[in-house]
Amino acid sequence: MTSLNNFFLSLISPELHGQLFWLKVVFCLIALYFLFGIFYFGWRGKYFQDRRRHMIFWRDYKEEFAASHRHEKKWIEIEQLLRSELSADHKRAVIEAGHLFEKVLEAAGGGSGDLEVKIRRVIIEPDFDFDQLKKTHLLWRDVVNNPERPLTKPQAQEAVDVYHQTLELLKYF
Repeated sequence: MTSLNNFFLSLISPELHGQLFWLKVVFCLIALYFLFGIFYFGWRGKYFQDRRRHMIFWRDYKEEFAASHRHEKKWIEIEQLLRSELSADHKRAVIEAGHLFEKVLEAAGGGSGDLEVKIRRVIIEPDFDFDQLKKTHLLWRDVVNNPERPLTKPQAQEAVDVYHQTLELLKYF
């Protein structure tokens, strides 16, 4: 037991620490050199900037579209408007669905350009019917720009269905 005590006492003795002082300095300098290298090459290689941009995008995307309950609630409101007998409610349902689609498309990274270019950036499905969505989106723009435009219930139902299918592909639901 005394030899074990003597060993630990020699490890904490000031004489040993004095002899190993330069070795500690060398190891600290090597550690600082590698730490500096990590930050230098990480910054120079834009690793931290790309990583930060990626984290900000997903944080914003999750904040805006994270709660599926909220999504279902919004879509239930649109479907209730569609069940109404008033033409104005049908128009409002199409307008709400179109605004929701635009919002989700922008958040998903659609970017700029015409509708087909934005969609092709985000949806890779080979079976996706771009023409149907384009026709629906033109109807939406026409209803938004011309509130007097007549809209039948079947037209509104078809437009909302197309938006629903597209939002499913965009992982909104």
